[in-house]
Amino acid sequence: MNIDLVTHILSIIQSENYLESPEKQARVCDCEKQIDQLVYKLYSLMPEEIETVGGENEDAKEEAHYGISEEILGFEFLQNYIS
Repeated sequence: MNIDLVTHILSIIQSENYLESPEKQARVCDCEKQIDQLVYKLYSLMPEEIETVGGENEDAKEEAHYGISEEILGFEFLQNYIS
């Protein structure tokens, strides 16, 4: 399932008109939130710790979608590492 989230994100951000599609950007954001929740659960983070690592800063997440080149590289690395 976790790999499916990364694969789904990759397919969306590499698709045509990703940067012009708020719907596609929202779908990526939803997948990222699911990944965040999995990480929080994996490390048994408390709400204070989640806030410290930036889990509650939605403005930063929205801004990140406009500079996705680093995210693409990160997800491709992750996908290659897991495969």
